[in-house]
Amino acid sequence: MLKLNYQSEERQTFSNLEEILKVVEIDDFGIPDINFNKKTITYQINHQRCIRLSDLKFWIVNNLVRIHLGQLLDLCLKLLQKVKFLESKSIQHNYLDQNRIWLILDQNSASPSVIYQFLSYQILFTGYQSPCYESGLKVIQATTQIKNIVKLFLEECIGNINLKKKTPQNKQQILEPIIEQCKNNQNIQEIIKSIEKILLQYRYQENIQNKSSQSLDIDDDNNYDRQKLIEQINIQIDQIIECGSKHGQLLIEKLLHYYIPIISKQLGLNSKLNLDYQNEVEKQRNILDQQEQQFKQKISDQIKILIKNSIIEYEKDFKFEITESDLNSIEKEIINSIMESQYIKYFQNTYQLHHNTKDIMQSKIQITNKFLNEEVKDKISLFYMFKILELIDNLI
Repeated sequence: MLKLNYQSEERQTFSNLEEILKVVEIDDFGIPDINFNKKTITYQINHQRCIRLSDLKFWIVNNLVRIHLGQLLDLCLKLLQKVKFLESKSIQHNYLDQNRIWLILDQNSASPSVIYQFLSYQILFTGYQSPCYESGLKVIQATTQIKNIVKLFLEECIGNINLKKKTPQNKQQILEPIIEQCKNNQNIQEIIKSIEKILLQYRYQENIQNKSSQSLDIDDDNNYDRQKLIEQINIQIDQIIECGSKHGQLLIEKLLHYYIPIISKQLGLNSKLNLDYQNEVEKQRNILDQQEQQFKQKISDQIKILIKNSIIEYEKDFKFEITESDLNSIEKEIINSIMESQYIKYFQNTYQLHHNTKDIMQSKIQITNKFLNEEVKDKISLFYMFKILELIDNLI
């Protein structure tokens, strides 16, 4: 089993408190941290029990995790049923994507692994009212978006799904009707029926009590060539997480993203591999540090202009000596406040948001511009309040 022994936080925004409280009751991640004033919600994620759909897809595509065709279809079925359930409860998710879908493993479940495993889980969503700040994705109903997610998931994973060697059926032909239905935006219930028909036709078996099966009668079940490498793979993953943990969740995930294809190739060669994690840690940390400094520099220029304009307004009524040191201090406070804001920390939710550095930088600037002016006004107001109180104190 893959042991991803680390914790992370996922931060999302919301607009309607009453609706988000309904969501928290349905999608039980434990007790999230809800900031009612700033309208943000923070989930604590235990990656030993919580699997992001986009991560699972990445593992399967890179042939690290093995999953039966029956399990793949059952997962797609659960995704569609989840959206149907929310629809029945009149709950809207207008910003659904593969990074906001989580598989929460039950206590009796194994974890995804380099060999076939019994998986028992619940599907939970996050980000119901939180725009996809990284892509500018507009409002799309979950009933539409889930079909796009299922379609891409099937198309990208099917290459690493194995059937029995003597099976006459072609796996692409089996999945093509479902992919076409999703592509043509057909009714969710019709797609559910198509999946159920395939599961019935190929005798999908799932023995929950004995934690066995979860496969079609045409699914491959050969684990022998990979079984002996499980311990070695877990040691490598533990080392990666340990090296990255000193620098935060984003670096851990970037390291995993870099090394998983390498580890998977090692599996195929059935050989051991000595990896130099520290050099990659330094490389990725430098990249993240450079991106942070570039972002700070870009907003610094805007902040200087806003501070100057705000002071001009205050000087119509107050005349205080303002030093260069004062201005630098104010600017530094504003930048620190922005970096600690939930809007910027949102971009640390997953490495998946960082594939295009230029786009991420632009997205950060766009979201910062929405609250930067207010941030500067608040800091300047506090500064002048302090100056006035200081003046009164000196006069007493």
